[in-house]
Amino acid sequence: MRIPFLFLFLSFVLFGSTTAQALVVGREGVTYSIKEQDFLNVIEARAANINMAELEKTIQESLKEQTYSFRLQDGVQNIPPATSGSQYRVDLTYTVPQDIKDLHGNIIYPEGHKVNPLKVMADRGMNYPFMLLILNGDREAEIEWFLQSQFNNPRVKVLITNGYPYKLAEQLKRPVYQLTKLIMTRFRIQATPSLVFWPQKTDYLAVRTIAVHETKPENTHAEVQP
Repeated sequence: MRIPFLFLFLSFVLFGSTTAQALVVGREGVTYSIKEQDFLNVIEARAANINMAELEKTIQESLKEQTYSFRLQDGVQNIPPATSGSQYRVDLTYTVPQDIKDLHGNIIYPEGHKVNPLKVMADRGMNYPFMLLILNGDREAEIEWFLQSQFNNPRVKVLITNGYPYKLAEQLKRPVYQLTKLIMTRFRIQATPSLVFWPQKTDYLAVRTIAVHETKPENTHAEVQP
């Protein structure tokens, strides 16, 4: 059986000697020398003219500015200030959307079951010793009130609406977080300042709004029994 010439030619091209890299076919036409500078030489020349100390300073200032102005996309702003003090309950009970099982497949909570996480924690002897305080970070009266109040202690976690968390954290010398839409909705935050805490021997959260006026804050040393 004769193998077609075309098949032999393709076999030679595809599977021929691996040592051959290129075939010189000659030189035709007019040739010109390359006048452009070598790209690596251009990079080296420009790098030599860069003030590294100044560049590092510029980068640090840019990063600092971005950090200072950082806010979460779902951050909440423009909650009105409280005009009077009030307190209300927040029930965290929710309905289980589907069966919750343990590692062995046993159903812990069936679909449709109502669960109150605070009651579960209380039944197991657990508690949450911290409180949340929601402030308007751009309202000077609220910041001054906070600094002079009993709530300026490690047990209180500060969340802000307006303002920038990192910048305020430097001013207050403590961690500052941002109020998100989820927390605002779940805890029904309606005004600032709002204090969220877990009263002893209860299965609900309490939210207390505190009226802070521009000249004299109301009830700065209000007693709270978490």
